[in-house]
Amino acid sequence: VSWILGLRYFDIDEKIKMYFTKPFDGIPQTSRYRIRTENTSFGLQLGGDLEYNPYHFLTWGVVVKGGGLFNRDKQRTLMLDNFAYFAQVFPFIELRPTKHFFFLFNYQVLYVGAIATASGNLTFHGKGDILDHGGHIIYHGATGTIQFNF
Repeated sequence: VSWILGLRYFDIDEKIKMYFTKPFDGIPQTSRYRIRTENTSFGLQLGGDLEYNPYHFLTWGVVVKGGGLFNRDKQRTLMLDNFAYFAQVFPFIELRPTKHFFFLFNYQVLYVGAIATASGNLTFHGKGDILDHGGHIIYHGATGTIQFNF
C-alpha cells in the first residue's frame, strides 16, 4: 500500500460542426454552426496504490486518484479559475522477467467534470434531441508498456 500525491495537468479541446438545411422558396439553404472549446486544467491530486506481489516477477494491483483542478476554458470569451475535478482508477498487472525489464498492462478510466464542452453550448428543441453531457467527460482504454529500469 502506498500514497500518491502530486500535480495534474489536462488539455482538453473539442469541436462540433453542425449543418442545418431548410428550404427557402423551394431552394435548400444551409446554415453552418461551429463550436470550439479549449480547457486547460491544473491542480493537486491525491490517491493510493494497492499492490500484491505473489512472485518476484509478478505484481498486480489498483491505483485510485482524485483531485481538484483550476480550469481555464475558452469559447470566444475567456473564463479564468473555474473549478473542475477529476477521478482516475486503473487496475494493472506487472510482469518482471528480469530485475530491470518490465511489462505493464492496465485499463484506465479517467473522469473529468465541470469543464467547458462544445456540446454544452447547444440547445435543441424537440423530442429525443439530447447532446449535452453537462461538462463531464469519461476517457477509458487499455494500455501496455515495456519498461527498462537502470
